[in-house]
Amino acid sequence: MARKTLTKRDLVSVILELDTHLPHQSPRSEDAPRPQWCRIFADYFGIKGKDCCGICSELSETTVAVLDKLVTDKSHGEQQ
Repeated sequence: MARKTLTKRDLVSVILELDTHLPHQSPRSEDAPRPQWCRIFADYFGIKGKDCCGICSELSETTVAVLDKLVTDKSHGEQQ
């Protein structure tokens, strides 16, 4: 069986699916600054330019924390 190469779109789909299984206690404020990882979701939803897809306020606190950590670790040159 041939192995499928995962695309960025596939990975965003996985993140969104896993997020539905996590508790959502206190949503991110809709007027919070855009996170550095915002663009991957905007691209996924077909949002162009500086328009917002609004997903940030819908994600669980756990998902947001993991995405923030990933971006912070990458920006500091750390390898996982």
